[in-house]
Parts: sequence; C-alpha cells; structure tokens
Amino acid sequence: MVYFEHAAVMRFPHLHGLKRLPDPCRKQSSRRRESRMSKLKSKVLSVVAGVLVASSLVGAQAAQNPVKIKKVRQQITLSQDVKVGTTVLKSGRYEVSSDDQGLTFRHLVPDSAYADQWMRDSKVKPVVVKATATLLEAKSRGMQMDVAPPDSSGVPVLKAISLDDTNIKFTIEQ
Repeated sequence: MVYFEHAAVMRFPHLHGLKRLPDPCRKQSSRRRESRMSKLKSKVLSVVAGVLVASSLVGAQAAQNPVKIKKVRQQITLSQDVKVGTTVLKSGRYEVSSDDQGLTFRHLVPDSAYADQWMRDSKVKPVVVKATATLLEAKSRGMQMDVAPPDSSGVPVLKAISLDDTNIKFTIEQ
C-alpha cells in the first residue's frame, strides 16, 4: 500500500486508491468525540430533570386547585312556573345541562314518532344562567330544588338545584 502526505491527495484518498498516514491528532479527535458525548449526556440529563421538576410543580398546583366538576345533563319536570335568573320557565319538561359557566334549560316536547320520548323544542330559545357548583358529601336521591317565595311578578324564584344521582348543587346567580 502506498502512503501519502500531499495535501490534495489527503483530502480525497479514496479517489487515488491510497491509504492515509496515521494522524497524530487522531487521539485528540476521539477525545473531542468523548467530550461531545459527555456534553450531550449532561444536556439530556438536565432536560429530563427539568421535565420531572415541571411535572411535579403541575401536580402540586392541581392538588391546590378545586376539583373540576363533571358536566351533567338530565331531564326534569316543573309542576309550576318558576323564574330562573330573569326568565320565567313555564311548567313542563326541561333538559338541564351544566358547563363551566352555569346551567342551560331547554324546553322539551313529546316526540310524535316514539312513545315516552322527548325532544328539544326548537321554537323555544334555551335559557342560560350563571351558576356556581358546590360538591356535596353524598349523591342526592331525586331532584332537589331550593325555591324562594314568589317575587313581585308572583312567580317563585329558583335559587339552587341538585339533580338526581349527582353530588353537585348548582346555586343560580340572581
């Protein structure tokens, strides 16, 4: 095998079929490689440590925040007119659903195609009221409504409601 030292041949030895001379700096480049690897390992470890610290902080904050209330939706029947917020709900069947902001009351009508089925009344606009949710110690058995005496319009005012088989009491903002 022919060894070379010419600069042009050193750059492209494979084109000339020659073998490179041993490089005295070769050990130094392997040290550089080891140094780069150790730096990469330390960066990876610091990222992993950062992720662990961040996740523990998020977990600690979640423990301090109140429990998120799950959304509920049920059908209820009002035997008399009731004022909810500023709107009077006529007696009848309603679907009550909750979200992060409060409660929505949708009037229901019998479905003519199916017996004992109810569907939303598209002619009546849903009533949306702000409400705060409170967790109860136990699930309520049956729907419970906290109704105030009739106001100046002569209609009782719904102050709070607990839906059947839930542990949430919704207090309606007036």
